[in-house]
Amino acid sequence: MGIAKLEIVKQGLMAKDKLLAMLKTNLLVAQNRMKAQADKHRKEKVFEVGDLVYLKLVHYQLQSLAAYAYHKLHPWFYGPCEVLEGIRSVAYKHKLLTDSKIHHVFHVSCLKKHLGPGVSPLSILPVWKNNKEEDATWEDYDESVKKFPDFSL
Repeated sequence: MGIAKLEIVKQGLMAKDKLLAMLKTNLLVAQNRMKAQADKHRKEKVFEVGDLVYLKLVHYQLQSLAAYAYHKLHPWFYGPCEVLEGIRSVAYKHKLLTDSKIHHVFHVSCLKKHLGPGVSPLSILPVWKNNKEEDATWEDYDESVKKFPDFSL
């Protein structure tokens, strides 16, 4: 009877080992799948020393840089600030104001490249080139469909 119990224990341990091996394999497959999915939305940001960047800060950090009366009206980004040095591949040290009360090293996810003075957004719609700005008005979609039922967008 002792040999039979020993054999049952041995089979149970082998079944447990097989189950653990299968669970580890499934876990690795799931981790690789999640990493591949997360990497689809990531883009690598690289900055050089001397580049100008904007810092995306949470509101309590902005309080230590500048005083604003209303927290909801804080700017989303602070800067531009100069990159002083790269720390590893994902962090950069910046030149901030001397009286700022925050650390000078930021992760790349908190940085946005400054485009420079030569780059500016379009102020006039490209289809509105030769017309006066005061003639540009908004039209209600439903009313336009009523007026022009054959016109399709």
